[in-house]
Amino acid sequence: MKKIFFVAGEVSGDQHASEVIRELKRLDPEVEVHAYGGPLMEQAGAKIHFPLPDLASVGLDWIWKVFKFRKVGVELLEICKREKIDTLVLVDFPGFNLRVATAAKKAGIRVIYYIIPQVWAWRAGRLKRMKRDLDSALVIFPFEKPLLEAAGIETEFVGHPLVDKLSRVRDRSTVLDEHGLRDQGGERLIGLLPGSRNREVDRLLPVLLEAASRIQKEVRNVHFVLPLASSISLERVRSQVGDSKSISIVKNPSDDFRSILDFSITKSGTSTLENAVMGVPQIVIYKGRPLDAWIARRVVRVQWLGLVNLIAGREICPELLQEDCTAEAITAKTVYFLNDKGAINKMVEAMTQVRASLGESGASERAAKAVLSRLTLSP
Repeated sequence: MKKIFFVAGEVSGDQHASEVIRELKRLDPEVEVHAYGGPLMEQAGAKIHFPLPDLASVGLDWIWKVFKFRKVGVELLEICKREKIDTLVLVDFPGFNLRVATAAKKAGIRVIYYIIPQVWAWRAGRLKRMKRDLDSALVIFPFEKPLLEAAGIETEFVGHPLVDKLSRVRDRSTVLDEHGLRDQGGERLIGLLPGSRNREVDRLLPVLLEAASRIQKEVRNVHFVLPLASSISLERVRSQVGDSKSISIVKNPSDDFRSILDFSITKSGTSTLENAVMGVPQIVIYKGRPLDAWIARRVVRVQWLGLVNLIAGREICPELLQEDCTAEAITAKTVYFLNDKGAINKMVEAMTQVRASLGESGASERAAKAVLSRLTLSP
């Protein structure tokens, strides 16, 4: 019997891994999947040996984290030996998974990495380690394949799972009704996206709220929408927004929620790519602690922070970072695009090209097929 062990350590990894597991089960119902992961992976058919919340929340103290990770890694190898599992699929979560890859390779277990560490942005030295410990990598960005192959790592580009996730879009009125925005349907809706971590929201939300107030004074017929991830306290945000009638807070928005937005002010990260896939014009913002920014400028190797710009290889969506991330600058950029349809159309056209570069739909199926094709090979 074919046996595979998946390791995902965060909520996003649980989702991406579950989609691949579901496709594996569809393509080969006899395949047996074991995992460290979350509820979505279990629903897809994996036997969970270590729950994701424990793995993702091992504590802030780095000494405790090191010992906890080491213990979990040893248990993983023991499970693989006991269950006669010879293939390990690692999903993102590099701080833990790269350690697991080293131990698994020494134990003679085949190691496949899906959604690799961002070695193209920083810590490129990991490539040498990845060449030593990985049998193959399944990548989701087109520029990752030549980078890894140049380092001697067998690599297959399977496409980005976001294309599948965000391709199912309902009509505008349905999405508006579901999120209680029917009354604002006749206005231009501007998304305020401060991120999914409390520290990001604490740092960016005050700037966004001030910018929203300024924008409303310069542009008529606009309404602001503030979507919140499940990880963010509604009360915490509502206390800052107050009783403003120009801002609607949406808790746990649907996957196709962004399709109703006419423009978005977006914290850098995957959200910028999600907007691109949905065709939502945007500006990219970020503001971290001064010390973090000082360090980042010395170790990060990329010219842009937004994934949408990284994939495009140029700045198609303006970035306002650190000291440039002010209410005044955000207002100026947003007002410019809201008043210039030609500039908006040019940005959307460039984002369409970014979406096309991510591959066709079916990324999870291609990843599953790639895993199955490697099960017949010797570790």
